[in-house]
Amino acid sequence: GNKVSWYACGPTVYDAAHLGHARNYVSFDIIRRIMEDYFNYDVNLVMNVTDIDDKIIVRARHKHLLTEYKRQKAGLDAQTVQEAEAAFHAFVGAMLGENITGDAGWKLYVNKVGDGKNAQMLEANQKFTMLFDAAQATFEAIVAARQNLAEGTASKEAVDALIMASEDVLSQWLDAQFATTVKDHRIFRDLAA
Repeated sequence: GNKVSWYACGPTVYDAAHLGHARNYVSFDIIRRIMEDYFNYDVNLVMNVTDIDDKIIVRARHKHLLTEYKRQKAGLDAQTVQEAEAAFHAFVGAMLGENITGDAGWKLYVNKVGDGKNAQMLEANQKFTMLFDAAQATFEAIVAARQNLAEGTASKEAVDALIMASEDVLSQWLDAQFATTVKDHRIFRDLAA
């Protein structure tokens, strides 16, 4: 019969396995079976799995730095809120290309782009909605943290809520500050485990 040599790029695994990884294998296997069983092709399917690259290294470093940052925070304080604000402004500038000033600047930007599903923005950047959502979650967490401080709530739970809601934004900021301090290569192996 007719022969088909097929090379398919597989997933780049940089965190725990999930259903999205299985989708690659199942989809290609279904297509291969249809080609073999219904069209009588002799298919040689090869798929790679990338298990190390820059994404994996950065992801492991982000996770490590965020874990260490969270461990060092006994409770919510003004410094932590200021750090979250600095991370937020850096993220919005670098990832969304906006130089905003204060809460009013972010609210104006939100009014301009709507809920993050703005077609023009998505056309310019396919990851816009994901990035916008991360920034919005961080903004809301900062507002809540300020309110907690104003009400005298400086608990470990309050600081953990701020860090968890802004983890994507904070981890990039922490990486920009402290990436060169990460020397223990076990963090990279631990991510894959």
